[in-house]
Amino acid sequence: AVVGAIAPQIEGVRDIQERRESIGNLNAFALAHRAWATEWSQTMIHDRGSRDEAARLARMALEIEPDCALAWRTLAIVHWGHTYHNTTDSTAETLAEGLDACSRAISLDGSDHHAWRMKGLLHFMAEQPETGLSELRLAGHL
Repeated sequence: AVVGAIAPQIEGVRDIQERRESIGNLNAFALAHRAWATEWSQTMIHDRGSRDEAARLARMALEIEPDCALAWRTLAIVHWGHTYHNTTDSTAETLAEGLDACSRAISLDGSDHHAWRMKGLLHFMAEQPETGLSELRLAGHL
């Protein structure tokens, strides 16, 4: 309970510190964290601008470090958001890209419950409820 209560405050301080640095000075993890914070704070907003910015930052991180699990997880939630809010030209392609991003994040960090959860939700959106439920169960056990 204590960790749950203070974790958002710690994340908020880290977000503020990283916003103070210019993007050119950030390493891959810092870029990925900024991308995650950008997307996570705007997940339920219909406007695609924040998702596009989060994707841009995540891709910058992946250019520096292709094995950055947080950047892949961020791309997964970006694709989920585009599908959920119908801000994509191709739902099928967006779902496939999101599932690929989840798989990459999980292959780098099998304990990433966010990536497992996104993978489950994307499978539900792809009308694969059995697989989605299985992935969500894995997310709950991490």
